[in-house]
Amino acid sequence: MLSFRTFRTVCLVLPTMMHVAAVVAYDGVRFSCARASRPELIRELAAYVRTRAADQLWPEEAARVNALLEARQLERAISDYFERVGRRWDTEWLLVEATPTSNGTQPRPRTPARTVKHGGSDS
Repeated sequence: MLSFRTFRTVCLVLPTMMHVAAVVAYDGVRFSCARASRPELIRELAAYVRTRAADQLWPEEAARVNALLEARQLERAISDYFERVGRRWDTEWLLVEATPTSNGTQPRPRTPARTVKHGGSDS
């Protein structure tokens, strides 16, 4: 059985927000992740972009995105990728949401996901 002190300590380290991202295309969800902090989420998205850029973007665009990743400009690299994806192959959209976690006693209201970037020329 947990003591009150242990219980209190566990509760203090639980995240109060979850940062969720999904990469979707016409054929469905290609990638999704949820992390306790925005920087962790950005690192996960940057890893996705790193693995996909060479196949999805034109070579010069992929080189630019990879250079940004190497320079640790992760948010800029992610933004560039989603601005350019769809020009060569499949269009992808990035959806990002920060949502409060529930402590189990009362449901919290959800906020709608927002589209961060849209790839390709078709809206």
